[in-house]
Amino acid sequence: MQPAFVLHRWDYQETSLLVDCFSLEDGRVRLLAKGAKRKTSSWKGVLQPFIPLNVQWGGRGELKTLTHAEAVSQNYELRSDFLYSGFYINELLQRVLPQHVAVPSLFECYPQLLQRLADKQPIETTLRWFEWQLLDELGSVFEWPQLEQRNELPETLYFRSYSGFSVDYHDSDCVTVSRDEAIALGQSDWLNDPLTESQRYNLKRIMRHALAPFIGDKPLRARALFKR
Repeated sequence: MQPAFVLHRWDYQETSLLVDCFSLEDGRVRLLAKGAKRKTSSWKGVLQPFIPLNVQWGGRGELKTLTHAEAVSQNYELRSDFLYSGFYINELLQRVLPQHVAVPSLFECYPQLLQRLADKQPIETTLRWFEWQLLDELGSVFEWPQLEQRNELPETLYFRSYSGFSVDYHDSDCVTVSRDEAIALGQSDWLNDPLTESQRYNLKRIMRHALAPFIGDKPLRARALFKR
């Protein structure tokens, strides 16, 4: 068995579920939970997002069959926008992580994310912190402008997902940000340092742009929840 969390689940035929899990040793995996919808199933109420699980599966095909699942502690209780934030991260992981590729460092960050959301810590900086961990796992972290470069840089910089920060404006497919704000964001501890409203706004724009190539053209459904 190994630690895991449910990212999402779907009905499958009359009595079963398809379950996307985020696991410690295998990363994202899709499993068939046979009979999970039956009233007598021991998995009833267990195969839900935000519950720490131990799981086991088997089978030779690409779609593995869940053979064991048990909750190892209580679920992280998320409410309102904190719940929507959890759904957003789950959908993001579903979209960008390949199946059966272990990302243990990111998995260790996931309960920290859920705990911060359960404790009602600031949502925006919590999400940006986790997105940065995800970019690191994807090999796509970028360099922030440094304070010692300040006098050498123009007042306005342009961020692109494929090249990071640049002094040149080539096209509209970029995020325009002031030099000083980019330097400040690069020096900040996003979880512990207070960010201004402008800094939070621009950090969100930069991270969204950085993740866009991995997300693709189809919008994330969870983002619409914040607009309700």
